[in-house]
Amino acid sequence: MQAQPKVKFPTWNQASVSLDEMQSVGRDIAKFISPGCVVYFEGGLGAGKTTLIQKICQELRVDETVLSPTFSILKPYISANGMELLHVDLYRIENPAELLLIGIEDFQDSDCVWLIEWPNRGFDVIPPPDIRIQLSGAGSSRKICMAWEAKSLKMSMVADA
Repeated sequence: MQAQPKVKFPTWNQASVSLDEMQSVGRDIAKFISPGCVVYFEGGLGAGKTTLIQKICQELRVDETVLSPTFSILKPYISANGMELLHVDLYRIENPAELLLIGIEDFQDSDCVWLIEWPNRGFDVIPPPDIRIQLSGAGSSRKICMAWEAKSLKMSMVADA
């Protein structure tokens, strides 16, 4: 059996991103999201995770107001073209039983897009990422880095990068 060639997916860095510039960043990232894609958003409080998710959802044509599901933990959305998205905020999760109680496993086999804040609190219950976005900084500017995990991304997406 012949070994599969390793594919190097691009990384993407953008420094000094203001909240006003998040729309264009959201547009850039949304180009890489397709059904079944899992995106992790990592960064401290106030880094812009929810704001970036809101902008991505706007680009994916979610008409509903996108708010952080900090207390409900997860919030499903449907885009204008029928794509299902699941916004997950794990900030308040302290153990895996909490994730099971809210029914996160109901989405495990779906083709929805997962947009997950605080994935480090996912206790191996959440799916592994296709894309990992790290945000740092706060206030008027921040740094955003996007890296591919390459679990299931389509090769055609690499050519568009």
